[in-house]
Amino acid sequence: MSDATPSRWFKRLLAGRAMSRLASVAARRPAHGRNLAEKVRGIAPKSDFPAIVIGSGIGGLTAAAYLARSGFRVTVLEKNDAPGGYATSFRRGRFVFDVSLHASCMGDTPSRRVLDELGAAEHVHFEPLGQLFRIKTPRHDITLPAGDPDSFVRTLAASFPSQAGGIRSLVDDFVGIADEGDRFQRRDGRFVRVLFPFQYPRLWDVRHTTMEEMLDRRITDRELRSVLAASWQYFGLPPSRMSAFYYAMGMGEFLSKGAHYPRERSQGITAALVRVIEKEGGEVICGRKVERILVERGEAVGVVDTDGREHRARAVISNASGPATLGGMLPGGSLPPRYEEALRTYRPSLSSFVVWLGLDRDVTPVVPQAETFLVASHDTELDYAAALNVDVEEVPLAVTVHDNTISDNSDEGATALSIMFVCGYPYWKRFEEDYLRSRKDAYIAEKDRIATAIVRRVERDLVPGLSDMIEEIDAATPLTNLRYTGNTEGAIYGFEQSVANSYMNRIENRTPVRFLYLSSAWGMPGGGISGVLRAGQQTFRCLVEDWARA
Repeated sequence: MSDATPSRWFKRLLAGRAMSRLASVAARRPAHGRNLAEKVRGIAPKSDFPAIVIGSGIGGLTAAAYLARSGFRVTVLEKNDAPGGYATSFRRGRFVFDVSLHASCMGDTPSRRVLDELGAAEHVHFEPLGQLFRIKTPRHDITLPAGDPDSFVRTLAASFPSQAGGIRSLVDDFVGIADEGDRFQRRDGRFVRVLFPFQYPRLWDVRHTTMEEMLDRRITDRELRSVLAASWQYFGLPPSRMSAFYYAMGMGEFLSKGAHYPRERSQGITAALVRVIEKEGGEVICGRKVERILVERGEAVGVVDTDGREHRARAVISNASGPATLGGMLPGGSLPPRYEEALRTYRPSLSSFVVWLGLDRDVTPVVPQAETFLVASHDTELDYAAALNVDVEEVPLAVTVHDNTISDNSDEGATALSIMFVCGYPYWKRFEEDYLRSRKDAYIAEKDRIATAIVRRVERDLVPGLSDMIEEIDAATPLTNLRYTGNTEGAIYGFEQSVANSYMNRIENRTPVRFLYLSSAWGMPGGGISGVLRAGQQTFRCLVEDWARA
């Protein structure tokens, strides 16, 4: 918390500072639950209000499931032969690997309530992880608990006793911010602007704050700061550039509600949402890529796929890349110049490099944690630079062994393991043209070099003898992400979650083209499974509000 008192806040409010944005957002917020249900009932006949969803990632499927459950005709068009985007899994030999998900918080949180509202939660079984993650640094080896803030504080204070007070203060703020965010979500984002700093003081306090600034207020030990920020990879920016709001919300939920992983892997979340859509009369059509969005008199009225088929609708929801949706798919001149100018200031997030290993023996006694971070330094800025430059000896690695949580990733006596690091796209740009034309020799050689190097690092620092255990191996790069998802630069978190594009400054799911919406990590509230579940919910509310006013 800052030292700003309510009286100082009130003076700033009366002066009008920083509130014009909040006021405009408040004016556009959709109606609260009961009013929303009344608006849904008032839109009739529902057969006259079909919707098209571009892409079948979790954000698009969530919006589609809400529409289908409310009686609207909805069709999801997916370019791949299976739904899910990054939320999918695949088999190699006798092993099953998750493409992206490492952990999520599915206690009593806004994202879990989305699945409950849709009736999808009954088809997915979330297992508690117990631990948040293990972190091995040059000087420390610490396993941090989830779902127990006091234990988290004690664990860190045991290694950094002089920082105990700062750790407690930081954890209290993490949990408090998550709690205020939950209360804010329960009210569907409604607020009275002059009361916001009093109702949500912690949210107000971090609205323009980086994670580094939040740490600066409480933690003086450099090594502890690197431990507390170890999971920056899962938010896509180092503490110096990352919105404190995102990091604090995520950590606060993990600390107070626990960490979870679906027994059916992330593919299970996808399958549960598809099941809801189809049960309620909606369609999910795979192998159908959208090429253009149809706009007439400033309104989105449908799409055209790559086979030239028109799909007419009263609304279009895009789960595709934000830049592709707002740039490549729209007719020229569809967006106001100021909006286009603002878009140019947003950057795609980092991408990822992942190696999946099927091991011929059980390594869970050696690595009993689901998630382990291997960090080569105590300087997150150097870590970020290593990610941008793909410095395989310095970049932080995330090693995931979900066999510690669920048993059917591999046969008894074997292990499915993944190694991931976030990385910049410019490093891979030199291979892009040849890759997309299926000329991949140089690309494959570089991919194999990097995969070999990071396997050796894990062998040296975590799993002795790892190279001799490998039965299956596969790897994915930012170019894999680009090809499979269509995400600009292979981004894994949509637009960067910086201070300038976070919280209430995040790009809206409504677009300037009437009845065209974003429903993905590229829009509000942001990336991650939790973020895109809530994106689908928010987009549905926006659409109902707009249809009711039409």
